[in-house]
Amino acid sequence: MTIGSDRDDGGEDMPPLARQLLSLRDTLMSEWTAAILANVERANQLLPPILVNTLPTFYDNLVQALTPGYPRRNAVEGSTIASAHGDERARMTNYQPHELIAEYQIFKRVFLRMVERERVPLTPGQVARVHESVDAAVREAIAAYTATQERLRQGYVATLAHDLRTPLSTIGMAATLLARRPDPDQAASLAGRIRANVDYIDEMVRELLDTAALHSARALPLDISGFGLRELAEEVLRDAPPRPGPYELQGDAPPGHWCRRMLRRALENMVRNAWKYGDPERPLRIVIGHERPGRVSIAVGNEGAPIPEDRIADLFLMFHRNADSGVQGWGLGLPFVRHVAESHGGSVLIDSSAERGTTVTIDLPADARPFVHQEPGGASGTEARAYQGGEPNPDQSQHPN
Repeated sequence: MTIGSDRDDGGEDMPPLARQLLSLRDTLMSEWTAAILANVERANQLLPPILVNTLPTFYDNLVQALTPGYPRRNAVEGSTIASAHGDERARMTNYQPHELIAEYQIFKRVFLRMVERERVPLTPGQVARVHESVDAAVREAIAAYTATQERLRQGYVATLAHDLRTPLSTIGMAATLLARRPDPDQAASLAGRIRANVDYIDEMVRELLDTAALHSARALPLDISGFGLRELAEEVLRDAPPRPGPYELQGDAPPGHWCRRMLRRALENMVRNAWKYGDPERPLRIVIGHERPGRVSIAVGNEGAPIPEDRIADLFLMFHRNADSGVQGWGLGLPFVRHVAESHGGSVLIDSSAERGTTVTIDLPADARPFVHQEPGGASGTEARAYQGGEPNPDQSQHPN
């Protein structure tokens, strides 16, 4: 976190108004946090330090701006406090712009309510400075958020274009050699290289689809149908990449109601992550469970180096991945898995240690139909079929591609 701010509190020479306001900082942050968690859904996905972010410093700057004679016209003047907040919301969260704006609007509402309740004597001019400070913060935060999002998009597209050139070049050279030298032994080898690079391109396309889903509506549009999780897992394992160690499928659960297409893509992501990061010589397990009434789970576990405890929460941030792993990818797999789980009314858990290995678990209601998103005024589109208990349109492919 990089911010610029004058944090001189003034000690014993601090004016009574500033001293009173600073004594209320913890109260405001507590009330602001409660209001944010109640009104901004994605805020519930953040750890407390990331959620609070630069707001305490913004509060201190506001106190300075409200202190008579202090050379600060508003809370963001001469400071990068708001732009740092917008930049970090773009890089470290899945926030949308309106949620960033809501944070400052709620801050202002909580602040004004608090000073009225605590009988803090603010003049009309000082109240106007509160409004001015929040308005300026919103402008600077949104400008920084937009600029950072644009840099991320440009970097993402540049990385994708660069990464696509390599497998396409390999495919082109292999096809050229195949046309020139129709030797059966060499043909099999070249065909294998073509197949491997086609699979790699397919994986990148899947990640593009994941990105589109993560930037879509709050809940994914789900085509609900009845099926079994073991059957789904068997399909995913049939298409899983080869590895020295075995794939193992354990457990079962009664058939339930979920979106087959989205749940398959989520499970593919989980298996792909375990394949990338686990010990290739050790088993990779999919375990299906239904220990609790009305709930089912599907877990993917691998053995190998554990995830550091302080990095586990970061795995759900978009574009985050372990830079030390040497594994290719853009850090979109687990955020997408969580998006799928939450759209079904479920959740995702990660457990990792050197002794237990690493396990990613989706916990789901056995019947996701009550959790399917409805537009105001009633269900529509795919959601309507889910509530009617009907099967998806047979013309719509259930394959993840």
